[in-house]
Parts: sequence; structure tokens; C-alpha cells
Amino acid sequence: MLKNFNTTITTTLFFLAAVIFKITPHLPNFSPELVFAVFVGCRYNKLTQALLILALLVSCDVLYCATSPFQAFGSWTLFTYSGLLALGLAANSLKLKPGQWRFTGICLLSSLLFWTWTNFGTWLASPLYPHTLQGITLCFSLALPFLGFSLASAATWSVAIKLIQGHKTLFAKHKPLKNNLM
Repeated sequence: MLKNFNTTITTTLFFLAAVIFKITPHLPNFSPELVFAVFVGCRYNKLTQALLILALLVSCDVLYCATSPFQAFGSWTLFTYSGLLALGLAANSLKLKPGQWRFTGICLLSSLLFWTWTNFGTWLASPLYPHTLQGITLCFSLALPFLGFSLASAATWSVAIKLIQGHKTLFAKHKPLKNNLM
């Protein structure tokens, strides 16, 4: 029971931190959504983790739009949302039970996969790049600095989640919660 309570508290704090961090000025691609998706994927059943990820993304996008001149949703939304949902589902399906350093490694790999997927989406769905080999090469090469920020973010936020939850309970043996939304 204490583990479930600890996970719920950690998830709530992480959710709130992610929303606050997203709507305040920060480095490009240095946000906690990716680590949040992997974390809830490891800790909750598929329905709950999908709902938590979607709630976070919609909350962040709507609040960010309200506090900035940018629109909340666009052609990138499909790739961003599907990428994070896929990472959460992968963490859930693999029944990951990593220790801290393994969790950080999984978050770094997830960051690379997410960067690849969303940059492919940028190339495919936007008129910024021609749909040629040169266009996709240009898209990915111009996005390399953002990959660095994304990897730094994954490392930072994966360690932060450890500090929030505590060393003894982080990713202790668990089973995904069945038929239980929290």
C-alpha cells in the first residue's frame, strides 16, 4: 500500500512540475514530458498511463498556448503525442523494473527515439523541407542541437524523479496496476 501511495504522490508532483516547467521559459527540448511518459509507463496499467500522458500533454499545450503567441495544436501534435504514448506503452509492455542508472539509460534511449520520430514528422508534415533525401538530411542535421538538449533533459529529469521518490522505492518490484486507475 505504501508503494502505491508513494507512486501516486511522486506522479502527482512530477505532473505538476512538468506543467509548471513547460509554461515557464526553459531551454529548447529541455522538458520533463518524455521522462514522465516512461515513468508512468513503468508504474501504471496501459489505460492509466495513456490517460496520464494525454492529460499532461493537453494541459501543457493549452496552458503554454495561453501564455505565449504559439498555437496549442498543429501538424506536430500527432507525432509528439503518438511518440510519447508509444514510449509509455513500450515501458509498460516490457514490464521494466530498472534501477536508477538503467532507468536513466532507458530515458536517454527514449529521447533518441522520440527525437527521430518527431523530426521525421517535421520533415513529413511541414513545408519547411523538401520531401527528398536532401530535405530529410537537412531536417535531421539542423535538429542535432535539439537532440543535445533532449538528452540532457532526459538525464536531468530521470535523476530528479529518483530524488523525488527516494532511492529505496524507485522502481521496486511491481506489477502494473490492473483495473485500478490509481
